[in-house]
Amino acid sequence: GGFTEANVPLPTEDKKETVVVELLHLGYDISDDDATAEAKKRGYRRATPREVLTLGAKYPDLQRQFPIIAAPTGGRVLCLSRGDARRHLFVIHPKIDWNLLCRFAVVREQLKP
Repeated sequence: GGFTEANVPLPTEDKKETVVVELLHLGYDISDDDATAEAKKRGYRRATPREVLTLGAKYPDLQRQFPIIAAPTGGRVLCLSRGDARRHLFVIHPKIDWNLLCRFAVVREQLKP
């Protein structure tokens, strides 16, 4: 598994800095907890729902290629996907296994000075 070319600068909450969202493709079925652990092992954190929604707004056709998964928040996970020709937004319980087509939106962890 690896990363796609969709490295997207996005505004953060305070709009004073940007983050780069990358899409981690593991290429096998995986639980949400294991996906978080795998991202962390590679030096990333899972992208927030806001970051993923911004990604979907900026690149609307991206989710037509594969499902894009945000970090779990409040006991649910946001997933951008498609059905027929339409774009969809799903809010799912994180205790499922994601299939090998999914991409996990991640952000490189900042090193503490």
